[in-house]
Amino acid sequence: MPFWDLGADRIAELGVFFAAGGLLSLLPLPSEQLRNRLVLGFLLALVASLLVNGWVVAKFFLLPPLVIYFGTLRYPYLSHVRKVGDISYGVYLWGFVVQQFLAYFLHPGHLTMMALSIPITYVLGFLSWHLLEKRALRLKLPRAEPELVAGVVKTRR
Repeated sequence: MPFWDLGADRIAELGVFFAAGGLLSLLPLPSEQLRNRLVLGFLLALVASLLVNGWVVAKFFLLPPLVIYFGTLRYPYLSHVRKVGDISYGVYLWGFVVQQFLAYFLHPGHLTMMALSIPITYVLGFLSWHLLEKRALRLKLPRAEPELVAGVVKTRR
């Protein structure tokens, strides 16, 4: 289904998730021990919300911190993936385009959409990194280093 066919209620729901993630990014990260306890609590609350039909409201409070937590974990067994390059921005950039293209022309179900869009997006992300992004970063100017003069920070080029 193309993005524009989602309907106002679904778009609003996605907006709430986006806003919740944005607000969470403003908070300082708690210690690892506290973070682990919070995640355990969120997971238990998630299960409880499913059991008592509270998911409709609970998802807005439980999913954003859980997604951020699991998204920021380090996965050492995946460290070899970096050898292919930094495809993350390309995946971000091309993922939506690929999904919309597939939705418009093929009208696939959810599993077919995932089976098609993930490999296509990763190939485009790989190509984007090696053909565009890596080369563009070489053109980047060096960062200006701040200089403290009489209590005032000045930028030195």
